[in-house]
Order: sequence, then structure tokens, then C-alpha cells
Amino acid sequence: MTRIGNCVKLRTVLSAVAALGISLASSAQADPINFNPTGGATIGTFNPGTMNITSFNWGSGDALGVASISGGNIVPGSTFQLYYQTKLIGLNMSGGGTTPAGLNVFIAPGNAGNGYQITEVASFTEFVSPLSTSSAAILTLNPVQAANSGVKIYFEDLTKATAVVANADTGAGFIPPASAGTTIFSSGLLPAAGASNTSNYTDTTKTSPGTNPIQTLNPLTPTNYSGVTTDQGTGSTVLNMTGASVNTSFFLTPAFLNSQFSSNLRNNFADIGASLKFNDPSTAAPGMTITPNVTGNNGTTGPDFLLEVSGATQNFSVPEPASLVMALSALGIVPLATWRVNRSRRLAKA
Repeated sequence: MTRIGNCVKLRTVLSAVAALGISLASSAQADPINFNPTGGATIGTFNPGTMNITSFNWGSGDALGVASISGGNIVPGSTFQLYYQTKLIGLNMSGGGTTPAGLNVFIAPGNAGNGYQITEVASFTEFVSPLSTSSAAILTLNPVQAANSGVKIYFEDLTKATAVVANADTGAGFIPPASAGTTIFSSGLLPAAGASNTSNYTDTTKTSPGTNPIQTLNPLTPTNYSGVTTDQGTGSTVLNMTGASVNTSFFLTPAFLNSQFSSNLRNNFADIGASLKFNDPSTAAPGMTITPNVTGNNGTTGPDFLLEVSGATQNFSVPEPASLVMALSALGIVPLATWRVNRSRRLAKA
């Protein structure tokens, strides 16, 4: 009975640690984790089962910086809210192999299908470094995040009549209705101590206008943002998430994980269409509540700024016992932490 009570106390403490944003392991570390893409359920004719994976491969997605442009530039010293949405296109297997069947299998966009989808929606407050210039912006997570900041990953059963296939052009389908899907990963955004949470973006039209002239913003779906042009540009993002809570039917690992997201940024849109609507991860129900205010020339006219996010990967790490002891010691709970580590070692030797 004592051990059961201690386990309950430990879980409570770990929840507190995660809430405080204390780093329990290096966020850059990647561990193989047990993942079940459907939470153990058979979806249509697919039941991929549990597998060891190293990371997620996200498809090209859309990002929107709200009120990020002033005077033709991203202003050094300013803050703005950035929204992002994408869908999963593949899993990287720990021992090699291919993504199991069923992911993104559907009859037609907007109709119920035979498979499932996994999507990600994020919102976070960016701070523009004072070192930024009119052509090159350095962005970091602002120490004070907006109330709707956070990252969520969703599962959706595409066989359900209420399911909506994710559509980059319209922004629909990235947050599933409760009748068709659920949240499987949720993380707040507190800059982790010692971790890199930065983005950079260079307006290459400003730096080399002859080589990188102004382009049509959205050539793949030109009816969206008709007549809007954009400066060309490139950049990258690294985002560390600490103590994320997970649905253990999908992530068959501890109920919290660290995670690192990395991607490339670019303009113009070359792989997907620029979304007409963006989603807010703080909402409990589907809601394309953010409408971009982008006219004239994207990146200079403002006030909002659209970006294509490509090559995005997300890996996960499991907090190590030694790091756990350090974190719990900071909370004054050394005996419990030591008991848990020693017990783990005894079980490993058994």
C-alpha cells in the first residue's frame, strides 16, 4: 500500500513539475518511443498497432504572424502572436521501415473515409530580437506567453460522418470535432532553461532584389489572396517543449514527454496554398477563428504576415531518472525521487 501511495504522489509531483515548465531532460535529446497511431482502435480496415518511432514528419504547413508588420518590416523589440497548422505525413521508425497504412486515407476531401489523420495546431508569442534588421529577423519565445499559446496534436477518425479532412487552403479540419477525434499531445510554451527556442527569417528580396524579385504569394491556389504579392524569404525554427502531457493510448510512454520541433520557413508558397483561416489551439471545439489581414505585398504591407513552413520534424525524449531527481530536489522532494530511481534500478536488475 505504501508503494501505491508513493506512486500516486509521484504522478502528482510530476504533473506539478510539468506545469512549472522544469526541464527534466535535454529537449534536444531524441529517444525512441512506443507510439500507436490509432490509440489501439481499428479504423475502417486499418489497425497499425504499436511501433517504435523516433520522430514525426509533418507536411508543409501554414504560419501567420498577426500584427507582425509595421512600417514595412518586422520591428525589432516588438512582440506578436504566431499561429501554425499542419498534418502528419509520415513516421520515422526506430528500426527502419515505412509509415503504416491508413494515415491520410480518405475517399475525398470533406467526406468520411477509411483511414485517419493526425494534425498539429500551435500558437505562441514571439519576441523580435533587437539585433534584427529590416531584412533579417531573429525571433525567440517571449518570456510572457499569451493566454492562448500552446501546441496540440490531434487524432481524427476519418470514417466518422462528422470528420473533416484537413485542408490547407480553407484551414478546415485541423481541429477535429469531439465526435470524430481527440487531443493526443498538449504542451504549454515556456522557454526551457538552456534550450534553444529561436527562429530566423531573412527577406531575400530586400537583400538581393535582382536575384529574388517579388513573387505572387499563392501560385498553387491563386483565388486565395488574389493579387497579393510577397517578398521572397527563407528561415528556420527550433522549438523545445518541456513536460508535455500525452494520451497514453497513443504515446505508450510516460504521461509526459519533452519534444523538439524544427522546420524551415519560406516565401512564396510553393508546396501548399496559403490558408484563408487559422485555428486556435486553446479552443475546445473546431474553430477557424483567425482571418489573416494580408493585402498588397506580404511581409511589407502588413499588418499580418504569411509564411510556408516546410521540412518540419518533431522528436520526443523521455525524462531521465537522474534529471528527475534534480528537478524533484528543486521542489524539496528528494526522498520520493530517490525511492523512485532506486526502485527502477531494482526492477531493471530483476
